[in-house]
Amino acid sequence: MNLGRCCADKVQVAAYIAGILGTLLIMVVLVDFMHRYTRPAPITESQAAQRRKNLADVRTASSNELHTVAWRDQAKGIARIPIERAIELTLNEWKDPVAARTNLISRADKAFAQPPAKPNPYE
Repeated sequence: MNLGRCCADKVQVAAYIAGILGTLLIMVVLVDFMHRYTRPAPITESQAAQRRKNLADVRTASSNELHTVAWRDQAKGIARIPIERAIELTLNEWKDPVAARTNLISRADKAFAQPPAKPNPYE
């Protein structure tokens, strides 16, 4: 009796091991398949040239944004200034923190003010 139970335990353990190894093998095959299936096509020379051109355009535009003066919202009086000048103005303004904070809050309120809502004709 005891011998039959021992063999049954060994068969059960072998079945568990086979199931675990089979599951791992299936996972390896699926991961390899997905890795091959989702791999993008290699970049051609024309695509690389287009990407270089786009990068140069973005850098030119961002350089212009950082170093030139322009209006953001002329109606509200909001302008874009170069970084160096903004740093100078900020350092000068924040020598008096109380006045600078008050000025900053008033400018933020002005910049982010919502237009008055139109009344709903159905109310």
